[in-house]
Amino acid sequence: RDRDVIHVGRREGTFRAIKLRAIGNDIEMLDLKVIYGNGEVDDIPVRRLMKAGTETPPLDLRGRDRLIQSVQMVYRARPNYRGQATMQIYGLH
Repeated sequence: RDRDVIHVGRREGTFRAIKLRAIGNDIEMLDLKVIYGNGEVDDIPVRRLMKAGTETPPLDLRGRDRLIQSVQMVYRARPNYRGQATMQIYGLH
């Protein structure tokens, strides 16, 4: 299991949704939490296997147009020796 925290911050502005993309290898997303600027936490249900090169549809944020403090991901890369797994996160304004 891998756990990563992406710090965003106020300089990036507000977002209405986020999107995830798996790069380089398959990734099993286990847990995704968005921590907003005011400290509220949103547990977003993405629990699924993402094949390399695929992305989620836009995942709406609770309350729309929110400042994001950080995004916490718990995931597992599929060990098939096809390369390093990378999860990209896109904020949608």
